Amino acid sequence: MTESVWKFRLAVKDVQAIKMPAGAVPLHVGYQGEVLTLWAVVDNEQREMGIAVRVKGTGHEIEFDRQHYHFVGSVESPDRNFMWHVWVERTERKTKELIE
Repeated sequence: MTESVWKFRLAVKDVQAIKMPAGAVPLHVGYQGEVLTLWAVVDNEQREMGIAVRVKGTGHEIEFDRQHYHFVGSVESPDRNFMWHVWVERTERKTKELIE
């Protein structure tokens, strides 16, 4: 197993899909310049899979089942006008499906 930290660019929208290796472990969310970015530890040898990412502003409705998501963190927008809260879909179930 060869692990490294990868970064993933995110859009500021309610839900989006990103490709990341199975079993990736989210570490941090923040802005790199003007881009909302997620960092995760990944196994470089794992197959990539589609993962849902949820970005919600303070006061926005959370209409998804949080037990299926890992809360990564909250981050203030570069203009300091918004606070975004980011969840990443848990991959344990999807990873198990890939193995079976």
